[in-house]
Amino acid sequence: MSDTPFVLELTYARSGPAIYLSHLDAIDVLSRAIRRTGLPYRITQGCHPRPRLTFGPPLPLGHASRCEFLRLHLERPVDPAEAAQALSRQLPAGFTVLEARPVEGQPALTGSRLRYRLVFREGAEDTCQTVARFLGDPSQTILVRRDGKEERVGIGPAIIAVAPDQGASTPTLLVDFEQGKQGLPSAGKILTAVVEALGDRREDLILIERIALFS
Repeated sequence: MSDTPFVLELTYARSGPAIYLSHLDAIDVLSRAIRRTGLPYRITQGCHPRPRLTFGPPLPLGHASRCEFLRLHLERPVDPAEAAQALSRQLPAGFTVLEARPVEGQPALTGSRLRYRLVFREGAEDTCQTVARFLGDPSQTILVRRDGKEERVGIGPAIIAVAPDQGASTPTLLVDFEQGKQGLPSAGKILTAVVEALGDRREDLILIERIALFS
């Protein structure tokens, strides 16, 4: 066993049936797939050894993503492209490996700043504008549960930018969030509140997708 592990970061997308998996279920799917790749992965200590993995921030249930990542600790260097292909062959529908690269010594992204894409059905411009106003209102509050109690929390400090995606074929918003600081509601909680606020028009919002992690 080498004393210096080779760390490979694999970026992957989740779509279709994979958006309905919890974070723990997704970890289990990926761990099982890695076991079947034949890659020289390191294992954890303890009674139930598993491939040694580090995952990015949890993806809220029902959200798609094209910027998920995991870090795989290996016994020796491997070709990143071959590792990506090996994992792709073992993953179920809804998981797509996008990239693999070595990252020894580089800090992982925490998801404290991230971007979402909100896609609306064709003809739902009014609903798209309603959501843009909701997210762009610095006085807007949402109801969150903390320490067993419900309280109103402002979303203004958590919204960095809201803008239409001019190149999209249907009404689409690009929204940048900040999260992880004390008092800030998470992007997931804010987007859940958006869907609830839409009421009968929630079907106009056809895709909630995390597309970038900035820090």
